[in-house]
Amino acid sequence: DENDVSKALQLNGSELDGNIISIRKMLKEPKRRHIMTMCCKNLNFDVSAKKLETFFMDNGISVSNANIVYNRETGASRGFGFINVSDENDVSKALQLNGSELDGNTITIMENRGWTNTFCANLNFNVSAEKLETFFMDNGISVSNARIVYDRETGASKGFGFVNVLDENDVSKALQLNGSEGRLEHPKVLVSSMFQMKMMSAKL
Repeated sequence: DENDVSKALQLNGSELDGNIISIRKMLKEPKRRHIMTMCCKNLNFDVSAKKLETFFMDNGISVSNANIVYNRETGASRGFGFINVSDENDVSKALQLNGSELDGNTITIMENRGWTNTFCANLNFNVSAEKLETFFMDNGISVSNARIVYDRETGASKGFGFVNVLDENDVSKALQLNGSEGRLEHPKVLVSSMFQMKMMSAKL
């Protein structure tokens, strides 16, 4: 009760068991908004963050932020991006737009639940992160990032790396590439999820 609050504050400076006590009103912290991230795939390479944001807002969805993921080396769009929404009702609205057309492309919209880290071994020492990433994407797998592990002293590739797979459904596709050759220029490339790696380590 607000009336009791003022009464309580009047007790400031009172004595309790020999001590002068201090009584203050604590301000309530404002309720923090829970930001939910949606992933948008199969975007036209010309779609900008602003255009993506406008697309959702035109469909009655409040967007706090939108961004497109670009290739760090070429600066070209990688065909996917993210939007942040703070209203749970807007999440369901956004998911209903899955399969909509934007600039000639049928786009995929899903909740972003993070990446699945995929381990790739037995790589040709000349394979770059860009080439590894392209290899996965050419096989219909959405990739957020790829990296090759290099020797810190010599700078030479160690012949293995990691790929962050964007869509959980694509993990099984990635694992089907185990033993692939193709443009990775090395026989039988080993592809496994980090979960599988942990299971293998546990058995050793």
